[in-house]
Amino acid sequence: MYNPTKILRYITFAKPRIRMFIRPSYGQYQDIVKELYLRELKNCKPFVIKSNDSEGQVKAWKLPDAPKVPEIDINIDEELKVYEKEVETETSVLSDAKDPLDELFEKEEESMNH
Repeated sequence: MYNPTKILRYITFAKPRIRMFIRPSYGQYQDIVKELYLRELKNCKPFVIKSNDSEGQVKAWKLPDAPKVPEIDINIDEELKVYEKEVETETSVLSDAKDPLDELFEKEEESMNH
């Protein structure tokens, strides 16, 4: 089969092999992402902003209207009397009405043995 002398001769006279790690084929130590980014930066052309570009896009500034002085009613005394009468009538109506919660809950009779 195999001749041991040939194998021994191959082992002793063989060139020393250097272990190589896998490297990309596009070049040594180049960064693809960096190249793409730089290329896009070179191709990018920023647009110039003009002073009349905003016309039609935004409303023109206009100062708000000055506030108006409120009108004061002269018949304050009459309105106050009417208000006081309304309050009295409403309180008398409310005092006669039953509490709606009384119908929902029954009072428990307290036992004397506690």
